[in-house]
Amino acid sequence: MGRYLEKEFRARRHEVLSFRRQELDICDRGAGLKVLEEFRPEVVVNAAAFCNFDSCERDEGKSRRINLEAPLWWSEVCAERGVRLVLFSSDYIFDGIFDGKRVRPYREEDEAKPLSVYGRHKAELEVRAREVASNLIFRPSWIFGVGGKTFMSLLPRLLFELKRLEVASGKLGSCLHAGDGARAVVELVERGASGVWNLAHPGETSWEGFAAECRGELARRGFALVCQEMEFVPYEFLLRSPSGKRPAYSVLDVGKIQGVLKEPLVDWKEGLRNFLDCWLKANPEYADRF
Repeated sequence: MGRYLEKEFRARRHEVLSFRRQELDICDRGAGLKVLEEFRPEVVVNAAAFCNFDSCERDEGKSRRINLEAPLWWSEVCAERGVRLVLFSSDYIFDGIFDGKRVRPYREEDEAKPLSVYGRHKAELEVRAREVASNLIFRPSWIFGVGGKTFMSLLPRLLFELKRLEVASGKLGSCLHAGDGARAVVELVERGASGVWNLAHPGETSWEGFAAECRGELARRGFALVCQEMEFVPYEFLLRSPSGKRPAYSVLDVGKIQGVLKEPLVDWKEGLRNFLDCWLKANPEYADRF
């Protein structure tokens, strides 16, 4: 997301100063203060996170430092200087159940009931970051993009290289192409928005549904894929973690953000096609395979 945001801000002629993880540790308060004092930004965007689910479960202290304490410190020092701050939460703040009976997409105002270390820290971040009126908090879900490390981000390469692919199944949620998400984020920053906003493509999908659609779209474009078989395995078996659980249902209601964007977010299948356009351009060695 950070790379896409940098590109989008520059495309809209904003002056951008960006840092990779190796260049600025968000937990290093001295370095953070130096950057703020030296460059005096109008807006700070924190796209950094410790989001490996199992690693967060194993090292709760590290998750707390990166996903909660550091962003809250940035919120405090930015507020003191009149700097707007953009933060990212997660659909993992929810447990996937409504009243134990019914399921509907989650809205911005719905109560958080996290099942994991990562979810708890993101949920607390949301609550405390809202105390600063100028903070802009996005709640994305299942982000994918070129250079990403998530299953969805890696999927095209896997389909080109593996004969058989195991896919975790049984979860319903929303997804987001980082490129489409970045355009929405920058627009709301430019408009001076604040508060919490769900950020995802309209519609619901699953990891197995996404994988099948991705394979189908590449086939429709004329590519000969190595992958001839996909096995769908319940995610509880493939994604076992020491203690935390992933929500089985985390579809986000995006009515709020869709109602204000000049160019509303496209549905998830169109977002997937946008991603494949970018991925094939960035990986010409695969694009030449017909």
